[in-house]
Amino acid sequence: MRRRVSRLRSVNTIPNTFIGGVAATIPTKASLATKLGIAESSISYFSVVGSDIEARINVQYAIPFNCFKDNLNITYYRESPEGLCINTGQNSFYRANNLTMVEFYGNCLINLVGWSENNGIKKAIFHNADTMYYYANFRYTTMDLFFAPKLKFRFGDAAIQTQQAFGNIKNIYIPLVEQLGKTQLNESHFLSCPQGVKIWANPALQTSNGGAEEGDLAYARASKAAIINYSQPVLTPNDFGV
Repeated sequence: MRRRVSRLRSVNTIPNTFIGGVAATIPTKASLATKLGIAESSISYFSVVGSDIEARINVQYAIPFNCFKDNLNITYYRESPEGLCINTGQNSFYRANNLTMVEFYGNCLINLVGWSENNGIKKAIFHNADTMYYYANFRYTTMDLFFAPKLKFRFGDAAIQTQQAFGNIKNIYIPLVEQLGKTQLNESHFLSCPQGVKIWANPALQTSNGGAEEGDLAYARASKAAIINYSQPVLTPNDFGV
């Protein structure tokens, strides 16, 4: 007689977290729990797939401070739509130069200096994050895409002129953002962006600077020949072809 597998058991073995290149240093459920600062019992599934790992994490968690800082093994950090990360962590992927992409589904705080000086990252996707700490998040990076369709708010007053949030990013999809930095003036957040950068922005920012265009966007238009789209098209990461 065939043994019936309960639906609950099946769900508990479906991975929702995928981390590339770290199997040699995070080879077990216990080591992943230690790395992420959660209880081992909060991980109901864990598997090594070549040099990568996949797991099911059943609690909300914050990636710890400096978690993957200077880690040259990690190649990606992705969640499924069931992902439960609520904070991407300060300095969490700083100079992790072989990391090529991150993808988070939860409403996570995009924390400060998370990917600064990261030479490898090409895509950063935050499906439901509504808040970002604007302090050198992607400074000194070269990226194809920053995708944050639900992002609205900035957090903290550390967004000063010399600590731009965005690095050399070709496509920046932030159609709901209400404020880019401390003020509506130019605070150099697009200082390192390439010529012709494409930015999808909130229509309110067209006149948010005392009737003029928000200062950072005005700078990008004048100095970077930015293509700024205020029409708020509903796009997915696949629409960018990167």
